[in-house]
Amino acid sequence: MSILTGRRPVSLIGFSFGARVIYKCLKEIARHQREWLEKKENDRNLREPASIIEDVILMGLPNHYNRDTWCDIRRVVNGRLVNCYSKNDWILQIMFQLKKISVKPVCGTIPIDIDRVESYDVSQIIQNHGDYCVKVSEILKMVGFSKSVR
Repeated sequence: MSILTGRRPVSLIGFSFGARVIYKCLKEIARHQREWLEKKENDRNLREPASIIEDVILMGLPNHYNRDTWCDIRRVVNGRLVNCYSKNDWILQIMFQLKKISVKPVCGTIPIDIDRVESYDVSQIIQNHGDYCVKVSEILKMVGFSKSVR
């Protein structure tokens, strides 16, 4: 990772497919972090991948649960890693399962029980998957994310 990425960490917030894009990017950063750690002589022009991401909030994540992946991405998020899920999200519970033909639970419908991963049940706010787009501010208040959102 080039030093040209800047020095300030970023916070990432996403719902539905946006959350999935963030999740996949975090997996890639975790891969780069492993490579960075394996190199004995770290080039000063390369930024440590784990120094890029501050906070991450994932809402209604359409991805099957994988404990190893969550542990990997936890290592590259310096601040809060938040999973917001709704037991009412039948789109994820049924449609995503049919698409992938799997019995693994979907992250956007379950709490993630991993150290330093915060899980918030937003079922009282989210009645269906389409609610996320209009309830983001409410969810951010619920999880205590006070940084300005534009």
